[in-house]
Amino acid sequence: MKFESITLGQLLEKRALEFKNQTYLIFNDREISYGELDQTVNRVVNGLVRIGVKKGTHVNLHLQNCPEFLYTVFALAKIGAVLNPTNLNLTGNELGYIIGHADAQISITSTAFKDLIMSCKAVCKNLEKIVVIGETHSNGDTICWDEILENAPADFTPGESVRVDDTFVIMYTSGTTALPKGVMLSHENIISAGYSWMWAAGFTPKDRTLTGFPLFHANALYFSCIGSMAHGGSFVLLEKLSITGLMDDCRKNKVTHFNFSGPMMGMMLGQSEDPKDCLNPVRVVHCAIGNEELIGSWCQRYQIEAVMAYNLTECPLATTTPISGPNPVKLGSIGWPAPSVPFPTQVRVVDSNGNDAPAGVTGEIIVRSPALMKGYYKDTEKTAETVKDGWLYTGDAGWCDPDGCLWFSDRIKDVIKVKGENVSSLEVEDVIAAHPKVAEVAVIAVGHAAKADQEVLATIVLAEGESAQTVPPEQIIELCNKNLAKFKVPRYYDYRDKPIPRIIGGKVSKKDIRKERQDLTRGCYDLRKEKWL
Repeated sequence: MKFESITLGQLLEKRALEFKNQTYLIFNDREISYGELDQTVNRVVNGLVRIGVKKGTHVNLHLQNCPEFLYTVFALAKIGAVLNPTNLNLTGNELGYIIGHADAQISITSTAFKDLIMSCKAVCKNLEKIVVIGETHSNGDTICWDEILENAPADFTPGESVRVDDTFVIMYTSGTTALPKGVMLSHENIISAGYSWMWAAGFTPKDRTLTGFPLFHANALYFSCIGSMAHGGSFVLLEKLSITGLMDDCRKNKVTHFNFSGPMMGMMLGQSEDPKDCLNPVRVVHCAIGNEELIGSWCQRYQIEAVMAYNLTECPLATTTPISGPNPVKLGSIGWPAPSVPFPTQVRVVDSNGNDAPAGVTGEIIVRSPALMKGYYKDTEKTAETVKDGWLYTGDAGWCDPDGCLWFSDRIKDVIKVKGENVSSLEVEDVIAAHPKVAEVAVIAVGHAAKADQEVLATIVLAEGESAQTVPPEQIIELCNKNLAKFKVPRYYDYRDKPIPRIIGGKVSKKDIRKERQDLTRGCYDLRKEKWL
């Protein structure tokens, strides 16, 4: 499909004309065509307009994966309202901060989260109305979703003109280092990201993607939902992702593509092999940053091709390894600048002075892209710090090989300074994760970065049934000594009895690890002292 510079509402209307009877969405065995979707969205448009939603209205969406989520997304797009999707795992205080900061005037939720949203209303001065899906009737506090749709016509009469560069979404960052920031993206930002993402996988109207990631997250919303629509394809929406049932879901729904992450691949490889593993309709998966050996093993076992990609909330698509491009797919890399539209993405690696780093030399990754955010909502100072002369300074460290292929090193803040040497936490994690009896690992620094006298700490979750007796620290240390320079070998080893905290999308939340206790070395095995502390 050819890329067109149109709004999300226009994209749906165009696909409904071209592929009226073709299935767009499959949810709980129910198939919804492009034509049916457009008509339902129009009813939601008219219902929302009736309760006061207009162009520029900020609408919070706190909802689990369901068709109503998508109806609302495209309805807001047609109206020209601004979407503010929020993470279902947030506490009341966290959610209240985001809804308040986003200046949401209306929140749409379900009965499962009604009380939580109600509790936010007291601290969110702009939040005037709460629409609840699953309620049987409206009352003084909430509005019933079904009543909004009651007698709402299925045709659409455009109101104020909606432009491709209008802000459509304010999606808040995961806040791994500070308070979440509201990332503003336009209609064109999102369609460009979704179109380019799926183009890299060779997605066509005959393809079908699947997601169990939450729709409040960029991956599911921008890539699976909007990316599939941009190419006239279809997608299967799961209420929740099940790693053990993933391939069965793909077989059942004839899925040809899905998005994935390194930790998920590791979990699947940890399952017993099945003769059916390679008997599936999937031809390609999109994978975030991951270990080359891990990805290669998974692809071989399931006989599926992998496309690597690198993206951020602030720029949903930066690099990729298209399966049909001129460059070879290098597993473990993050590829080349994405072949984006309406203009090509540019990616550089620069030193601390902003000069291009030579091949093989690590520096900061910076990106210029049509998917680049408009800025942080109500934070011009932070926007100016992050975007300079049209370039997004990602805060990520990486390097280019002689072919120009980009490799991710680490978050710059996660580079550990040991006696004047820089240690990539990701590199150490990859080595420890290769141990067959390690389920999860995260590497962090302890000590003083400013004095360059930090030490490396590895926090480890062993595989089920394993313990410090069956996998003593000496085994991990031996593995590290074989594969790492001496200064990179962790001094401290923390064996955890609970999962490593992660944010949505599988990224480890090192901020949360650091907050778990005041002295992070307490209870660890100390390599230097050769004893448990």
